Amino acid sequence: MAATTGFQVCAVIFFLRGYTGLPRKTMQGNTSMEKIENFAIIAVEEEYVECTWRTREKCSAGTLTLFYKFQNLPWKKCLNYLHGQDCNIGCRFNWETIGQITVSIRDSSVIPEVEIFQKTLMIYNYIKPNLPANVTIRWEKNTVIITCSKPKAIHCFKFELHYKSKYDEEWQSREKSCCNITVSGFDLEKCYSFRVRMIRHICSTHPYPGEWSSITFWKNGTSADSCSDDEFLSTNVILIISLVASQAMFILLYCICKVKRMQVRIMPLIPDPKYVFSGLFDDHNGNFQAWLDELDNVVKPAKVACLEKECVIDEELREEDENQFLRHSQ
Repeated sequence: MAATTGFQVCAVIFFLRGYTGLPRKTMQGNTSMEKIENFAIIAVEEEYVECTWRTREKCSAGTLTLFYKFQNLPWKKCLNYLHGQDCNIGCRFNWETIGQITVSIRDSSVIPEVEIFQKTLMIYNYIKPNLPANVTIRWEKNTVIITCSKPKAIHCFKFELHYKSKYDEEWQSREKSCCNITVSGFDLEKCYSFRVRMIRHICSTHPYPGEWSSITFWKNGTSADSCSDDEFLSTNVILIISLVASQAMFILLYCICKVKRMQVRIMPLIPDPKYVFSGLFDDHNGNFQAWLDELDNVVKPAKVACLEKECVIDEELREEDENQFLRHSQ
């Protein structure tokens, strides 16, 4: 009976231990902490904390669970997991305090579930700053003055500015202690893009830069919707110039063709005499009389041969007619 009662007490303690979410005993040997690698933590100031990790071995969905606690507060179980590699690879939970945090990762694929990773950190070493608040941009001729609201622990932060004109391929960068940056040398005729962010640089062992603010556009000291309007106009100008140039070239070629046709009609080309009087210049060096004598000698035999041929043909026709007449008369 006493043995049964002792067993029941142990079962109740085991059940309560799992129910309260207290970390169980870590596995011994190589199967414990080596399952988790590349553990990282980011704390977005006064908003949320995000933990990520990778596993050396394959796991199935829901087999890895995370518990956390801030300082001496009770343990809490993660309810919002990040998924990848077919299992949980991260967790996001609400920010509670800037002090100490302890994280425990457990493997629930075995019974009883076993803690395979635990780490205690100071949360302020992993803070990622929020977006700068109340950012203002003020122009004084070709100088820009950018300010924002001062955050808590202002000495921990740097204020970073990125800017570029529509002709720049890369951002120009300026950094200064929070929260005022002054930059000179801007061309008022150009359109510029601006963005800012906070960097926590001294108060953290693992400083994370904050997110960039939304990009704003400015030209001639005035806010603009975008810098694409100028690019659109310049593209249109180039297109119009190209069309006008092509049309002008077409009209010029047409006029040249028309002028050549009119010139041929009004002033016909004079033929080269060496092609008209064949042999005059090549054989007789321009001696017109000698060329005529040779031409006569060539033409006359041709005419005689032609006449003799015509006579022979006439006699043959006459003989045929006579023979036909005699046949009919008989």
